[in-house]
Amino acid sequence: MYYSFVKQLATIKESHEALSRDISDLCSRARFIEEPEIESIQQRLSALIADYLFRQDFKGAASALAKHAEVEGLCDFEDMSRRATVAGELREGNTESAISWCEDNAARLKKLGSPFRARLAIFELRQRVAERDEAVYKRSSAKKDVSAIQAEDKQQSAVLLAWARREVAPAISSCPPNHRTELMKQFQALCGAAMFPPSSEGQMSRYKFDTDAVEEGEKLATLFSTLHEGSSLQHGLLTSLFAMGCTAVRTQLCTPTPGAACPTCNPNVHPMAKTLPLSEKVVSRVICRYSGRPMTDSNPPLMLPNGNVYSTETVHKLAEVNDGRVIDPFTKDEYPLADAVKVFIG
Repeated sequence: MYYSFVKQLATIKESHEALSRDISDLCSRARFIEEPEIESIQQRLSALIADYLFRQDFKGAASALAKHAEVEGLCDFEDMSRRATVAGELREGNTESAISWCEDNAARLKKLGSPFRARLAIFELRQRVAERDEAVYKRSSAKKDVSAIQAEDKQQSAVLLAWARREVAPAISSCPPNHRTELMKQFQALCGAAMFPPSSEGQMSRYKFDTDAVEEGEKLATLFSTLHEGSSLQHGLLTSLFAMGCTAVRTQLCTPTPGAACPTCNPNVHPMAKTLPLSEKVVSRVICRYSGRPMTDSNPPLMLPNGNVYSTETVHKLAEVNDGRVIDPFTKDEYPLADAVKVFIG
C-alpha cells in the first residue's frame, strides 16, 4: 500500500513538472507575440533558423543557436525528437514508443480519422503470433512430453487471444469505417493463427502475411509521417513561411533577373519558387495613409518595427525633420531610419 502511494505521488510530480514546462513555453511564445520589437523579431528569426537546422539533422548547431538567442521555448525540439524516435523504432519493428505516442494523441487521431492506432495494434498482434509460433516449433523440436507441450501451447494461445480481445479489438472498433472491414479480416486471420498453433515449421507460413515485419514497419512509419502532412510540423515554419511569401508575389512574368527587387525574380530564389502557385493579381492602388500619395515601384512601401506601413517618401521626410530618426505619426513610436524595411505587396 505504501509503495503504491509513493508511486502515485511520483507520477503526479512528473505530470506537474511536465505541465509547468508546457506553461513556461506557452508564456514565452505569448511574450513574443505581444512584443513586436526588433529584438523579438530577431529572436523569432533565430527560432526559425534553429528549427530548420534541427530538421536537417544539425541538432548540435540548432541547440547552440536556440540557447544563444534564448529561444528554447519557441523551438519544438522535444516533439521533433520524439516523432523521429517513433518513426525509427517502427522501422525496426518496435511499437512501444508508438503506442505511448498514440495514448498522448488519442484525441488528435480521432479528429484526423486515422487508422494508425488500429494498424499499430494489428502489427503488434502479428509480431506476438509470430513469436509464439517460433516458440511452439522450438518446443516441439525438443521432443519433450507431448501432452505437457500441448497444454502449454493451449495456455499461451488463451493468453494471446485474451490480449487481442482487450487491446486490438477496441482499436479496430474505434477506427474509421472505411478501414474497419480490411482490418477486421486481418484481425480474424491472426486470431485463427493464435488459436491453432502450427505443428511444424512449414505450417507457420500459413498465417503470415506476404510482407515481412521490416516492410510492415516501414509502412507504419510512412503512415505515421502522413499524420503531420499539411501542418508546420511536416516541413517546418521557415519553409512554410518562405513558400507563402514567394506565393504572395510570384506572377507569370517572374524570371531570373540579377539585382531584381522582386524576391521570386532573384536568380537564387527563382528555382525554389517556380513550383509554387501564382498569386492572384487585381488592379488596385496602395495609398500612403499619411501623405495620401500612391505607393509604387518608385515610391515603395516601408514597414516600421511596430507594423505600420508608409511610403518611402513619407518615411524619409519624417527622418529628415528628426535628425535621422523616424517618429510614427500615429503611435509616436521612434525608430532609426535603418529599422524601416521594404514591403512587397501582392
